Amino acid sequence: MVLLKRLPLLVFGPALFVFLGVAPLFFKHTPEFRQTYWRWIKRGLRVVLRLLSIEVRVSPQSLQRLMEDENSVIAANHKSHLDVVALLSIMPDEKWVTFSPKVELYKIPFFARGFTAAGCIPIDRDNPRAALRTLIKAVSEKPARESLILFPEGTRWRGEGVGPFKAGVMLVAKAQKRSVRPICIHGSDKLLPPGSAWPKIGAITIEVLPSFTPDEASTDENLARLQREVAEAHQRLDAQT
Repeated sequence: MVLLKRLPLLVFGPALFVFLGVAPLFFKHTPEFRQTYWRWIKRGLRVVLRLLSIEVRVSPQSLQRLMEDENSVIAANHKSHLDVVALLSIMPDEKWVTFSPKVELYKIPFFARGFTAAGCIPIDRDNPRAALRTLIKAVSEKPARESLILFPEGTRWRGEGVGPFKAGVMLVAKAQKRSVRPICIHGSDKLLPPGSAWPKIGAITIEVLPSFTPDEASTDENLARLQREVAEAHQRLDAQT
């Protein structure tokens, strides 16, 4: 039964991928194309999750926080390739977001066209200082309603709970006088752990936490606060499952 439900994904998945890579060739000069492009992405990912029988649970309060969010940098924990898909699928149209793919992906024309159409920010992960400068400059050019999404762990965390956070998210927020919006993603690693190619049926819970503005405390202290809040949310969700 599960296999039958997932069969359409063999057609829809590649079709969505091709469409998102080709659409900018024809529509990139139309008014407000970028916002339309993001709507296509989000709706397409919702269909993908539905075909995979994966439910993304998010409370009305979390959705309201996203709809009202402005002038922030979003910081989310990262344990699975499903995290990006799940997070984008619940993003309301009122909230604009972007990502920072590694610059190597821009060498593939198909990816480069899609990332550019979405307004993503290419960064050189082998050069952290240059990457930080790129992010700070790019965020300075974004409108208040658009937020950069960063995963402060730097890569998928394979341990229990939440992994150590890196300072980049806090440095970008402080440099551009933006708040930090913590988001906790829970359960994605149970459905698609590192090394797995096919996700299991199940649910992912996303909790959007109250934002905070980095204060005059040290970067390490502000980063510790961010990690603590996400880790506590993760522990709380653990206890509910």
